[in-house]
Amino acid sequence: MPVHSPPACCKGTKRRLDQFDFHRQPAARQGVMHCFWWDKSVDLELGETGGYRSVKSTREAVECLLLRWPQQDGRALAAAKRTCLQALDGKIKSEKARRAFIKAAEEAHLSIRSQ
Repeated sequence: MPVHSPPACCKGTKRRLDQFDFHRQPAARQGVMHCFWWDKSVDLELGETGGYRSVKSTREAVECLLLRWPQQDGRALAAAKRTCLQALDGKIKSEKARRAFIKAAEEAHLSIRSQ
């Protein structure tokens, strides 16, 4: 595998840039991180009663689904995990991931304040 030089903006940083492949994503997908943010957050009750969490992006949704979800199985949960990961890969729009996340929350009987 050829070694690529880091972009000019990263030269001189203390991180080990020689292990990072700066050219692994197609140019069209570079810098699309902002697309993961949702137009409207989803506020849901996770954990203790009355404690709401505001989920504002597909990345936050994946964290909730994988690490903080009250149940480990369910059709909507599996669909939400799959859909959110596809959105992070740029295969589908983030809004579809948001809708799948809401369906998983409904399946888990979580209280949702915003939809």
